[in-house]
Amino acid sequence: MLPIDKKPHFEVLQISSRSDGKNGVFIEAFVNEIPCRMIVDTGANVIITRQEFAQHLDGKILWTPPCITLQTVTGDKIQIIGKMNIKIRFGNASYDHSVYVVETADNFILELDFLKKYNFILDFKENSLNSVSEEVT
Repeated sequence: MLPIDKKPHFEVLQISSRSDGKNGVFIEAFVNEIPCRMIVDTGANVIITRQEFAQHLDGKILWTPPCITLQTVTGDKIQIIGKMNIKIRFGNASYDHSVYVVETADNFILELDFLKKYNFILDFKENSLNSVSEEVT
């Protein structure tokens, strides 16, 4: 039990946009070998997937404690349904990653840090995403 003057620590993770699929930067990829159109969210610090899409993946949705909250850039809160481990494939390159499962408009929101971690280059002028080994889109 926490002392009266102490409040529990809640981690707030950022999601900068929720889209209707008509705007944004999208890339085509595969999640657990299922084709997926992903929106790249340069302000997000986590990867999220829509619950309905997650149910089609061959993976187990793990319960997530309520001490983590997703928040949009406007301050809206998004309830986390769970977390799951997936494999994201761009071309011939695959990456194991965990994602949060939420109720959102987009099937998949990819964080910018994922692209940085794996040395992807997002070229807005050419409207392309390149990895160190191949062009993705």
